[in-house]
Amino acid sequence: TALILHSFSERNNGSCHIAFVLDLLGKGAAQLAPMLRRSEVAIAAKLYEAFIENSAENQRSSIAAGLLSRLSIWNAPRIRELTRTTDLDFEALQENLFTWYIAVQADRFELKPISALMFNSVFLVIRKYKFKHPFKILADELPNQGRVSDLAQRLTILRHDGISLTFGCQDYKQLENVYGSEAPLFASQPAIKIIFPPNDLEAAERTSRALGMKEGRITSVTSSGQLIE
Repeated sequence: TALILHSFSERNNGSCHIAFVLDLLGKGAAQLAPMLRRSEVAIAAKLYEAFIENSAENQRSSIAAGLLSRLSIWNAPRIRELTRTTDLDFEALQENLFTWYIAVQADRFELKPISALMFNSVFLVIRKYKFKHPFKILADELPNQGRVSDLAQRLTILRHDGISLTFGCQDYKQLENVYGSEAPLFASQPAIKIIFPPNDLEAAERTSRALGMKEGRITSVTSSGQLIE
């Protein structure tokens, strides 16, 4: 957190992005300590001191190594450049009609954290700005985008704000694999569900239980002209 906050002080130099945080981690503790202690963002310096005081050296080394591994995708030149900044003027878009596309290759699993961050940025933008026209989100193959933080809890908030969310997935198991215990919310919250014929017994049984039981009468006509219910 301290590194992210410190990067904010470098925004005028074009360094307020995750790749810059990765670069800071790569400097090692010896170079980071004086930099963060002199950070222009006071809370960054305060958090760094709290982290130092409440952790052992081997613990700090383990955390740094874990972050370097998890953020390694930002070492890729294309990812670094594409996520370095944005030229979107959201204030200007408030009065206009526009379409915002986020496309990520489904077989590039290492890109899921970036995709999830992009989705989070969409939610932050639509909550922060007051758009003249209704906002509609179409999220095809939602589980393939990675876990979007707090999305399950945001479903009711989005509806309250008049924001429409339509998402699709191949199978309920996909939602369980990505969202775990929050997966049932994706099945219970949508007002309208469109279910195509499932390809396996488990999915068919789940759909049948969700639909429930219904009693009805069927009237037929015999060959002699009698009505039978």
